[in-house]
Amino acid sequence: ALPISFFVGSVNVSGLTYNLDENVFNFESITGSLDSDFALFGIIFKLSKLYIDSDFNVGFEGSCIFVNENFPPFLRNVSSSESRLLFNSSGRLIELNVCIEGLNGNVLPGVNYLDVENGSVCLSYCDESILADLNGNLAFNENASQCLQGLQLNINSFQFDLKTMSLVNLDA
Repeated sequence: ALPISFFVGSVNVSGLTYNLDENVFNFESITGSLDSDFALFGIIFKLSKLYIDSDFNVGFEGSCIFVNENFPPFLRNVSSSESRLLFNSSGRLIELNVCIEGLNGNVLPGVNYLDVENGSVCLSYCDESILADLNGNLAFNENASQCLQGLQLNINSFQFDLKTMSLVNLDA
């Protein structure tokens, strides 16, 4: 079920239509505007639009900001102007879409010799966790051993679990 902090006081709804021939409402045409914040795994979603699909799943669109201090440094305090969340009729999150480009910064806490350069990250929801998939380059900076400084590696796969704050996969 949705956490209590998720509920909003009001939503302005538009697009609700009723088919007189079939005696049914067209729920897919419903959209709504709202102004609500929702926190999930250290990400604050600023929700501004609501929609309902044919399966009565409720979706929200808006922006988000990554506020958890335990996030990898390249993700801390980064924001996205576009995010989507979809909940099923029982209130469980079933889909999350957030992508951010132009990321730069230290790759992991305590690893001060390796940076993300020209990175992008896309979030997905899987097995009660939010997974961050990173693309871009890993670059050894001035804190690395002199023989590694300036070396760049293309990221083939870099996946980080934002719920457990753990590295799932790295291949570069």
